[in-house]
Amino acid sequence: MKRSTYILMRVYTHLLSLYPQQYRTEYGEELQAVFSLLVAEAAQQGGSSVIRLGWREMRDMPGAVIREHRRERKRWKMETKTSILPTFEPGSWLEWLAAMALSLLLALASLLSYLHITLPLWLGWGLLGLPLLMFALGLIKGLPRWFLPYTGVIGVPLSWILTTRGTIMGINTRGGVVGSLLSWTDRHLFALVRPSASDPWIVRVVYGEGELWVVLLGITAFAVLVAAACRPLRPFYRRLRDDWTLLSFSLYGASVVAVYIAFEDYPHPHKQLYIFAASLILVAGAWVYLRSAHLWQRALALFAGMTLAMAVAATGKAILYANPLLWPPEARGFTWQSEVLCTVFLWGWLVAVVMAPALLELFPRPAKPLQVG
Repeated sequence: MKRSTYILMRVYTHLLSLYPQQYRTEYGEELQAVFSLLVAEAAQQGGSSVIRLGWREMRDMPGAVIREHRRERKRWKMETKTSILPTFEPGSWLEWLAAMALSLLLALASLLSYLHITLPLWLGWGLLGLPLLMFALGLIKGLPRWFLPYTGVIGVPLSWILTTRGTIMGINTRGGVVGSLLSWTDRHLFALVRPSASDPWIVRVVYGEGELWVVLLGITAFAVLVAAACRPLRPFYRRLRDDWTLLSFSLYGASVVAVYIAFEDYPHPHKQLYIFAASLILVAGAWVYLRSAHLWQRALALFAGMTLAMAVAATGKAILYANPLLWPPEARGFTWQSEVLCTVFLWGWLVAVVMAPALLELFPRPAKPLQVG
């Protein structure tokens, strides 16, 4: 009899591990104590009582385990809903409009060009001056969220200056202080990774599509370090550290430029229709981002916006390049497949750079918050 009760107790103890961890922590010892008393009482009445007790417990335990797991899941959902960072409030349509004003202007300009309507003078100046204006206004207003995408827009030409040699906006990047600095980076950085003419075509294409975006990520990392070290900017750095998707949102602004870069060598007015569609997709991605409460939803919104926009660009390039009426065969240097592949590489680099800050959310946060002051 002692052996049978001992085996029954061992089996019951192992079966308790089927309950959720929190339930076992709270009630595990109490359940074992109660079951031990029941087994002792059943043993005094005979072996058949012990068997009936064991059968009753084995019969009822699966339902109890399922019931407790459901309760644990409901509790987890409630805790998840209440654990959203209070620093991220759903954005208004005015904030979204301010953040995506450049994309909306680009979409409008593309649509007018496709319809062969002369662009108004204010629209042309808006496309050129709006990023600088919104960037300056954001600095004055204390770096609000709508300001962030314009840092990505400004960062692209900055990266282009660091990776291009020539005269850019009146600055000779081959001479003077700027030329000396860039020559130094050529010798000590780019020369180590830049492919040669003998390397395979795909290596040169992958590098060519990614050089600009890797430099942009480096500039962004440097800016974050400056914000962490500079006392007046530490509140802004703390906001970024509380939600790294904000930094991804700032780089998301560069995707507006990426769409335009994808069609850089395409003179056909038909490309404007695809730029129009891609720009609206980016605008929609920003809207979902600003309206999403959870971190994973915001990251997914940025990823989906860039992916769908670049898919439209790749599709448009394939259609335009394969059309003999728009692009005569004798004028083609590549195939439409290679044009699509270049866009895929551009998308890959863009997504890797923009989503890199969001991946920091996977790392554990320090227990002690950063002291601002």
